[in-house]
Amino acid sequence: MLAHLALLVASGLSFASLTQGSPIDARSNVGCTFHLSVNAGGNPPATYPVGQIDDGLCRARGDLEASTFTWFGDAFKDQRGRGCWWTPPTSVLQCDPSQQLSHGFDLGCHGNVSFSGQSTFFACKTDDSANIYLEPNGAQCQPVTLVADGCQSTCYDPDPHPLLDGNNNPPFKDCPANIIWSPYEKPQLMVPVDRSNPSNAYGPTYLGQVSQNFSTVYNVEIPSAYNGKSCKVFFSFPTLDQLASSNGTESYYFAGSGGVAFARLGKPASLDTTWEDVFGDSGGITGSTNGTNGITPLGQTHISPGHSYVVDRFACPAGSTLTYLITEPNNEDTYLVYLQNDVPVALGLFMSVC
Repeated sequence: MLAHLALLVASGLSFASLTQGSPIDARSNVGCTFHLSVNAGGNPPATYPVGQIDDGLCRARGDLEASTFTWFGDAFKDQRGRGCWWTPPTSVLQCDPSQQLSHGFDLGCHGNVSFSGQSTFFACKTDDSANIYLEPNGAQCQPVTLVADGCQSTCYDPDPHPLLDGNNNPPFKDCPANIIWSPYEKPQLMVPVDRSNPSNAYGPTYLGQVSQNFSTVYNVEIPSAYNGKSCKVFFSFPTLDQLASSNGTESYYFAGSGGVAFARLGKPASLDTTWEDVFGDSGGITGSTNGTNGITPLGQTHISPGHSYVVDRFACPAGSTLTYLITEPNNEDTYLVYLQNDVPVALGLFMSVC
């Protein structure tokens, strides 16, 4: 298992190339105006308008006034007539006076933006907003798409961003399923449990595992400062191309059907937690509750790279610890081993707070 992970960590990563739109559409739309927004995924998708600070740097934030851009076929300027480009060496999106435009943009399916075939960009946190990059640049980056509200060509490219069945009703505020635009928590303890060795305790790990034998239990602590706020637990599963290779540690091995089940346990895990502690003698999730810990199923789905999956959402029980489980349902064939991490791109189980 670890050998698979090591091989993937050592492998090179590259961005996927997608088909661009029609050049005839692009030419016919020259001179029209549009706004940009960042789509951070989720269901419904979390979107943030793209505005600018005084020097022309493009930023995304929920309460930011959207800038108006003018389209030039495969490039654009901002409302002050400044040329927009990917500023070297960081490749951040900015608009500068007398600047040669970055050519190669396309406004395709329903306004979906691509650049030289690349349709995935990165929102990287800065203060209370996010800069937009071609590649991850910073400690907290989220893969996103850009969407224009005008000048686009007409085509169809649905992206359902599936949501788990069985979630609780949303609270008074629905938090984003990412780590960029709101505070977030990551597991303080991860423990693997093994069906083939049900009484063995394996202690703490940073490797999340789902297979025929292995499941993973997560403790997420909720600080008392979150009293009165809303919480959302989600599983972030980027593509390998969305993971940066800068430090050589963020990767995963994934095979099989992708069928997984999430559940909430009735008491926190410890270093001594075993398969028997979680499942009792049931062998898996079979009903509304079972096992010593009292499993509450939260739904089953088939995960695939490039999506975030909402696991649970609720009014934050401040000062408590919640415990979650990811396991393989019966009649599935899933193999996933990954390194839980939030730098530079979120991979694994997280909880956002708003």
